[in-house]
Parts: sequence; structure tokens; C-alpha cells
Amino acid sequence: MPDDRSTSKPIDRALADVLVAAYKGRRLNQAALVEKTGIKPATMQRLMAGKAQFDVDQLFAIADAIGTRTAADYLREAEANVDEASMSQAPSNVTDITSKGDKEFVWQGEENAYEEWDAVAKSQDSTIEIDPDVHTP
Repeated sequence: MPDDRSTSKPIDRALADVLVAAYKGRRLNQAALVEKTGIKPATMQRLMAGKAQFDVDQLFAIADAIGTRTAADYLREAEANVDEASMSQAPSNVTDITSKGDKEFVWQGEENAYEEWDAVAKSQDSTIEIDPDVHTP
């Protein structure tokens, strides 16, 4: 398994970031968390690096050790951070269908959509079938 954050889930990375900020804000370190929680040092290191998935018991123990907020509060903040990050990255995840190579395909209204889609399909040697009786919102 690669040793980087790209293999873990976004929520685990966000939760790790939130918890690291919280324990550092209380002037704690991972060694103090290990002592207070009983979580093994290697596991704590992977959790706080965002490389491992938190289980419920670990999250509750760490939240109790930090002592300022509940586990649910930390999880809500992490979820909000994941939502914000995914929203800010959305444009890079969207495929631009207005241009293909040297050609420009510009939306000219529903009446021209069938012709535009057909032109794209022909240029790719594929078929796009559109049922005119089916309308999407």
C-alpha cells in the first residue's frame, strides 16, 4: 500500500487536519494523545497524517483526550471541509463539451442540440440516439 494521503478517503484526511489543528491549539502532541487514548503510536501517526481510516472508538477517544469539543463536532467540521473542497474542485472534474479539437461546438438552443450532438457522434464514429419524446429537466 502506498504511503501517502492519496489512498485514504477525503473525510479521513479532513478529519485528521481538523484534529491536528485542535490538539496543536491545546498545545498537545501525538505522544500526549497516545498516552491519553491508549492508541498505538504507529496507528496514531497514520491517523493524524490522514493515511488511515478512523473508527468510532478512536475518534471518541481522541476527542475526549483533546477535551474541547465532541467527536461529532470534529466530524461535522471535517465534513464541511470536504464539501467545500469538492465544490472548489468541481470545475476541474467537469468535462468541457463546448470544444473538441479544432472545432467549436456552441450551444445554440434546444432546436440545434440534436444536430450538434450528431456532429460530435459522427466525428467520433459513434451513434448518439435521442428520443424526442423524452425530456429532461
